[in-house]
This record gives sequence, C-alpha cells and structure tokens, in this order.
Amino acid sequence: LPPMVVSFLAIPLALLSAFFIIQQQFLSAFFLALLAVLMDVIDGAVARLSGRVHPFNSYMDAVIDKAVDLILLGSFVFIFPLASILALGFSSLASFAKPRAGLIIITDNHDWPGIGERGDKLTVFLAGLLFSSFYGPGLMQPILYLVAIISAIGFFQRISYAKKLIHEAESKNRLLPYLYEAKNK
Repeated sequence: LPPMVVSFLAIPLALLSAFFIIQQQFLSAFFLALLAVLMDVIDGAVARLSGRVHPFNSYMDAVIDKAVDLILLGSFVFIFPLASILALGFSSLASFAKPRAGLIIITDNHDWPGIGERGDKLTVFLAGLLFSSFYGPGLMQPILYLVAIISAIGFFQRISYAKKLIHEAESKNRLLPYLYEAKNK
C-alpha cells in the first residue's frame, strides 16, 4: 500500500472509534483508536521501506494526525462537553503555537519544549479509554481535563520559547525576509 493510503486509514478507524465512544463502549473504542494512532507509525515505516518518503506526504501525515485528534477528542462532546472542548481546544492551540513561529523565523523541532506533544496526549487519552472500559465512563471526564492541562502547559511553553527564538532572530536580523523588509520600511 502507498504510505498515504496507510495514513488515510487512520480517519475511518478514528470515526469508528468515535462511534463506539458515543455509545460508551470504551474497550472497542480503545482498540480502534489505538489502530488509528498506529497508522501514524506504520505509514512512516511503509514510506521508508518503499522509498516513497516525500515532504508533501509528511505534511499530509501531520494534517491527518490533527483530523484524528479532532475526531477522537471531539467525540466526547456528546458525553462531557466542557472537558472535550477544553481538551480539543488546548490541544489545537499547542499544535498551532510551534509551526506558527515558522512564519516569522526559520525553526525546526530540535529544541522545542517537550510537554504536551501529541504522544503525551494520546497516551493519556488511550489509557483513559482502556481504564474507562473497566472502571466506568465517568473516568474519561478527568482524563479529558488532564489532556487539556497537559496541552495548556505545552501551549504556554511553546509561546515562551517562540518569544525567545523570535527575539534572538530579530536581534541578529534573521527574521524571514518579508518581515524584516516590512519592519524596515
């Protein structure tokens, strides 16, 4: 299978998981969500093994990851609306804060603060689904709040770090050219 097909398989798996979440059948939801998340690991391996590593595929993989996050976290809006919205909102903000700096300066992933990464949030989320299948659906509400807190910490860390990087770039005249030119007009 082409790597993009493997990537796209995550979306129907996440949708099926969401169906079971809404039905509060968390064990089924857990296994489907786990498979959806594993597609992110498998697609990269398929790309490397098949020699189909491409920058656009990497871009689309990240977009699909965000769609999967939206489906999984958003499916709880029917059960725990506030917790779901906060988890989804802060998760989205944390994801946005890092790449947005890339529109101001040249940056990469190497030194960014590590709290609130997608893996952190998904580990907590998946563990919550699994434990909720044994201990009851009420456990997912604090899990969603925990995802929101982890995401919020990561969001504020990224803002702080972006501010530092932007000030450093500005002092060295290393803003992206369109910003440097606009600043000096």
